[in-house]
Amino acid sequence: MQKFTLDLRTMLSLLGEAEQTGQLTADLPSGIPGLKKRCQVRILLQGGKVVLCEITGGGGYLLASGDEAIRLLTQLRACVWKLEESQVDEPPSLPTTSSQSPLFDERYVVPQRIASVNRQMLEQLSRRQRQVLNLVDGVRTVEKITFLLSASSDDYSIRQTQVIVQELRARGLIIISSAQQT
Repeated sequence: MQKFTLDLRTMLSLLGEAEQTGQLTADLPSGIPGLKKRCQVRILLQGGKVVLCEITGGGGYLLASGDEAIRLLTQLRACVWKLEESQVDEPPSLPTTSSQSPLFDERYVVPQRIASVNRQMLEQLSRRQRQVLNLVDGVRTVEKITFLLSASSDDYSIRQTQVIVQELRARGLIIISSAQQT
C-alpha cells in the first residue's frame, strides 16, 4: 500500500497518467464543507479512470457518491490517500466504443440484476441509486432508464445514469451486457 498527501485533482491526474488500477481510500476529519461528521472515501480506479467514488459515514451509511462525491472531494486541500494497487482482482473491462467517457459510451448497454437486495443494502444506496435499480430489468437500456427517470435522454443525463449503473455494478448488484441496436 502506498500513501500520498495530495489534493484529489492532482492525485487523479497522476493515477490517470499511470493508467492505475486499484482502490484509493482516505479517512476525512469532521467539518468538511457539505459533510459534518468524520467519513471515509473509497475510489475504484480502472486503467486510471474512476469507476466508483463514494463517501461513507459511521456505520457504512452512504453520504455521497458519483459526481456529487467528486464535487465535495475536489473542494478539499491535500489529504492522505492510501492506494492499494490491484491487477488480479480488477473488475472486468467495460465495453467501450471510444475514449470520450471514463465509464462506457454505448447507450445500448443493458443492466441486469444479479442479486436480491435486502433492506440493509437498500438503506446504503442513495435515492437515485434505488430509482435506477428499480428500473433495471435485463431488458431496458441505460438510455431507456434515463428517459424513464428524467423524461430526457440528453448526454449529461445518460452519463449520470451510467455512473449510477457502474456504482451498482461495483457493489455486485447488477451485470452489464450490450443490446442489439434496432
